Amino acid sequence: MLVAQRKEYADEANSSFPEDNHPTNTGHSITTCRSVRLKLLWRDPEFRAKNLAGRRASHVLLKQSTVVRERWKNPQFRKKVCEALKGRSAWNKGKRLSRETRIRMSIAAKKRHELKKDKLMSSSSNILFVENQQHCELSQVLLQRLQYLYKDLKLWSDGFRSTYTRLPRMSDVEKSCAPILLLKINRYLELRNILRSKPYCMNFGNMVILKEDTEKEYKQIFLDGKEIR
Repeated sequence: MLVAQRKEYADEANSSFPEDNHPTNTGHSITTCRSVRLKLLWRDPEFRAKNLAGRRASHVLLKQSTVVRERWKNPQFRKKVCEALKGRSAWNKGKRLSRETRIRMSIAAKKRHELKKDKLMSSSSNILFVENQQHCELSQVLLQRLQYLYKDLKLWSDGFRSTYTRLPRMSDVEKSCAPILLLKINRYLELRNILRSKPYCMNFGNMVILKEDTEKEYKQIFLDGKEIR
């Protein structure tokens, strides 16, 4: 059966070749005819499986490694392999570049350096812009809360001033025994000092609810129970 299949493959291959290109033509060499014959035989699955199994046999691999070791002992073969592994040398190796070429290379390198520097500066400026924008948004929120507290406390301060014809002091706040009022004043002074510590200066001269109501004096009054004069 194997012989019949091989004959069938051979007949198919012979029919596909023109007469001038046929392997049996006298114009072809023996090596060409053998390679064509092997290509035709390689189409056979049984032939291919048998040869692949033979290639992986231990005695075949041992023979191949022995041949390679013996060839590697040859200095000329070893030198040839090392030269091939080095690859192709540069066309301008050992040549000195002209002055015009060096000038063009330096200009191109300078442009690349400047482009990289501009990219770094633009990216850093974007980061600073984002950080400044975030700080501004936070400051706006704090300022809005401060204004809400000021409007709330201003109503109480104006009512006290219309009754006693003067600004309230911390002693008046403590006498009122209103914890929520103390909490609001404390929060108001805290927010005002936070905004004053920002890089830009904010003026709160017209936002007065107590007489000399700075944070330091407020804390001292709150701890010692003294009154600002």
